[in-house]
Amino acid sequence: MSGQVGVMEDGTLAGTDAESQARQVFANIESLLRSAGAGPEHLVKLFTMLSGTEHLAGSRAAQGEVFARWFPEGDWPAHSLIVVAALAAPGLLIEVEAIAAVPRG
Repeated sequence: MSGQVGVMEDGTLAGTDAESQARQVFANIESLLRSAGAGPEHLVKLFTMLSGTEHLAGSRAAQGEVFARWFPEGDWPAHSLIVVAALAAPGLLIEVEAIAAVPRG
């Protein structure tokens, strides 16, 4: 799935900090997976972009919380992270692209 950002269904940012936005990013990813008949266990690769190193702690806190629920055995998918100068819109702090192997049914 293309890059997901910390925007809620009504189009507003989930918060002004990376932790809030990251939680929303993962909620968006989970919602998209469910709509395709899949779940987090079908994720094979994640690619995260952060708009500054100051957002690492917040994004990692949210990721740790979500991944503990998604992958209780600790078998996380491959995950790359880069720090960028900026994302596509002001206020966006994190964007996550995901690849999932969705079962056909």
